[in-house]
Amino acid sequence: MPFAHTLVTALLLTTATPPSADTLAKLTFQRVPGSGYGNSCLDAGEEGSFHSGYVSTPTVVFDGEVYRMWFVGGAPTKLTDGSAPYGIDTAIGMATSRDGLEWELVNEGKPVFDVGPSGSADAIGLSHPFVASNMKHFTSS
Repeated sequence: MPFAHTLVTALLLTTATPPSADTLAKLTFQRVPGSGYGNSCLDAGEEGSFHSGYVSTPTVVFDGEVYRMWFVGGAPTKLTDGSAPYGIDTAIGMATSRDGLEWELVNEGKPVFDVGPSGSADAIGLSHPFVASNMKHFTSS
């Protein structure tokens, strides 16, 4: 396994209205092991994939039927000019699940947001996806 950085858990909280601070303070969470390496719910990918090094920082949205997870995928860089931070290329991937435990990559396992053209603000990498939904449309920042 390339790096030990895999998604260990994805917190899935779905309510019709946001819970109060008092309610959140009383919640207890139980870790549910996934089927991946180290009980993760989503493993790093095969060698050569955009997420062969690690997967991290997920955002999960549940629409009542399907969980959608956007995550950062990292892999050893192919750049030789030293411009990739830490020698890692990063991109945003997406996976879906019906139960929040078993995940399937979308877009044929390719990133849904990849680096931009040379000279652009996102030319070196992408990270920390944040996705919000009004149950009709998804917004990303």
